[in-house]
Amino acid sequence: MIKEEFIGLKYKGVKSVYDLKESDDLKTRIGWKCRKYQNWKEVHHTQSDKDSLRKFGDALVDQSEILLDMLGDVNLVLLKVQRWRLDKENFDVDPPNRKEYDELKVLIGNVREEKQFIISYLVEKGYSPNELKVDIQLLFYILLLKNYLESVTTVSFPKTLIDTIINEEIFSSFDQLYQDHSLKLNLDNEARYVIQCIYEDLGFNIHYYDELNIESDIRLEKRKTVVEYKKMSVSELVNISTIGHSTLIKLNENNLYIKKILSSNNESERMRFEKFIKAIAESYLDLNDHQDVLDTFLSYLSLKLNDEMRRK
Repeated sequence: MIKEEFIGLKYKGVKSVYDLKESDDLKTRIGWKCRKYQNWKEVHHTQSDKDSLRKFGDALVDQSEILLDMLGDVNLVLLKVQRWRLDKENFDVDPPNRKEYDELKVLIGNVREEKQFIISYLVEKGYSPNELKVDIQLLFYILLLKNYLESVTTVSFPKTLIDTIINEEIFSSFDQLYQDHSLKLNLDNEARYVIQCIYEDLGFNIHYYDELNIESDIRLEKRKTVVEYKKMSVSELVNISTIGHSTLIKLNENNLYIKKILSSNNESERMRFEKFIKAIAESYLDLNDHQDVLDTFLSYLSLKLNDEMRRK
């Protein structure tokens, strides 16, 4: 579960601290929205949200100041407003992720599917894993995190990440991320655990393997597929996109047919279904000149599947 203060680093529809800091005009616009939303009880999470929204909005409009101690509560409200726009009854459909967030998700998914992806990624980035005198898995996850945060924040990172050890300055940059959100990062823990905690706060789970074969790597040219289930609008069955060498497939768990598969707890049935969906995704990407037609077809298919499931 992503930390409330970091919501703006994930979703397109919620502005981050860094977005606000760069534009006084944006501060004013968000401030007026907060003043408006203070009276919209349906998007509140707690009774204190009305007061938080008023104070947060007033500070943005009148002093161009971001009240970081209220950021998490305000972000939850702003996210719920985005959900209302997509699902006015249940507030159950998340807005789109930032492209950079999905890119990070795919890279982490690649590691779950094939642990040697870590070696291939480092080789592609110009490292020689068998010559490194550092924790290779730690280096990999730091590189992913650094690249992601450089694209969605203004945190300054060291240009040289490693020599014979991982540069401690990188942890100062991660600490700055937390300070920018009035949060505390415990740097007294072991390095692997610190990085794992940062990923968890951003909504990811990472895994360290007992061992890697640094002499072996997989070909990154081979397209990999990452499948995830998320709540989407009723007219969506599947969302297919390409990120680097990977295909990201998002399946709508609000679709009644998919919901039935997930609720059956039949792993073999689920695997067969995902294999079928992967074949659809490959065909979809091969026919890239006709994707508008295919999008219409998949939308229509989603509605028909829902209708068929209701008749049963």
